[in-house]
Amino acid sequence: MFLLIIPFSALPAITVADHLFTSCSNNTSNYTLNSPFESNLKLLLENLPSITSLTGFNYTSFGEPPAKVYGQALCRGDVNSSSCQACVEKASQEIFEDCRNYTDAIIWYELCQVHYSFQGSIQTGIFRRNFYQIQNISLMF
Repeated sequence: MFLLIIPFSALPAITVADHLFTSCSNNTSNYTLNSPFESNLKLLLENLPSITSLTGFNYTSFGEPPAKVYGQALCRGDVNSSSCQACVEKASQEIFEDCRNYTDAIIWYELCQVHYSFQGSIQTGIFRRNFYQIQNISLMF
């Protein structure tokens, strides 16, 4: 019997990967710089990476109405916790910079997505987007 052993170092490392899309919603109101909403948003985005990396998903909120902000982060199912944390961290930084003043935004990377909103039930239908991979998955191994 022949046993094939492939060292883990030969497998491609999964990293933060490619940024796919960012959407800052024009359908909602804007927030004021240095406002309580912005402070809560910063807290949310600073905390999402570490709490999401434990399970690959998190939905949480910070603050009290009317400055309450809700956030959701999701990592792809085949991503380990350190790659998940790195991806959510990068996405959180980028969404804060790119969507300054928006009360509702979402960002997709190949390995994760981050969404924040002033609304209690985050409605992903607002940001409907399709992504697909055209590379043959068998080429990765």
